[in-house]
Amino acid sequence: MTPAPSGCDRGIYPVRCVASDGPVSAKLLALALPITGSLALFLGIPLLFAGGDTEPAAACAAGGTSSDVDAIAATIRDRESGGDYQARADGSTASGAYQFTDATWAGYGGYPHAWLAPPEVQDAKATEHITGILAANGDDASAVPVVWYLGYLPAPDDPAWDTIPSPDAGNRLTPRQYQTAWLDTYATHADEADPAATDGPEIAPSTAAECATVTLDAPSDGPGDVSLTTVEAITVNTQIAPQVQQLVQAARRSGYQLAGTGYRSTQRQIELRRQNCGSSRYATYEMPSSQCTPPTARPGNSLHELGLAIDFSCNGVLIRNRSSACYQWLADHAAAYGLHPLASEAWHWSYNGQ
Repeated sequence: MTPAPSGCDRGIYPVRCVASDGPVSAKLLALALPITGSLALFLGIPLLFAGGDTEPAAACAAGGTSSDVDAIAATIRDRESGGDYQARADGSTASGAYQFTDATWAGYGGYPHAWLAPPEVQDAKATEHITGILAANGDDASAVPVVWYLGYLPAPDDPAWDTIPSPDAGNRLTPRQYQTAWLDTYATHADEADPAATDGPEIAPSTAAECATVTLDAPSDGPGDVSLTTVEAITVNTQIAPQVQQLVQAARRSGYQLAGTGYRSTQRQIELRRQNCGSSRYATYEMPSSQCTPPTARPGNSLHELGLAIDFSCNGVLIRNRSSACYQWLADHAAAYGLHPLASEAWHWSYNGQ
């Protein structure tokens, strides 16, 4: 067994962003910030102005340019494993170059553990996570190390910034310290990717020039006031309905029959919590979503309650496998319609990948 580097502070639960557990109200925050705490009145969602059934000319990037992602991936490999694709952590299921836990790896590519997968498969998994974090945080690379290490992005005044997470697992740095060290390494890789840069790395805006950002007027009195529209038998927030309709129609033209569950009432979210997390008050309303099987957001915290997420099935079967033809089609096309996958659930797609 090849151990991870001694003293390596690694993500104990990579890429479970705060939006899964942080409070979500019908007042939505600008896309440049994670959904947590007190929320602002508006949300920027990538929407494509395309009429009829025409397919978009270009896809929207999920976050960051390819060179950004390459530099970020190289930084994670350096920090997590020293670039060893067969590294295995002591006292944890974390393995591979990016130190994915088995729970987060989730059998990706048909491999039970990350370290068993070839480098190109591990890189593909990491790219999914990285682009999801960038998309959820306004292409801010400084959010990546914190989410990767801690599992979410704390609020600025959260004491978690200066608390070592799970020191018994071998972590020795606080998220703030880890972020600082990570950014030093990232600066080196970013300079290598762009030798002409002289002022340090900058996060470039989305490269999808054809994609416009619009401001959604969100209701102010809770999820029950969200305006809903049913398109192609999927009920979603009215303001993303045209894009969802175009996506389903484009999939149909390619031979894939997409269906799904979009909007979910808070009462239904409570029922799912009791089913997946337990019937006690703590389990239903307070327990972290990651402790449920499968992970299930707390009532009032799910994007389904705002009609901004969809659980897709394809040809009558829930999309569970990222190697399936349906998932691959979505991975290639859904971003053009403003939808991105949740890293831990192949069937769950939303405006920000949360």
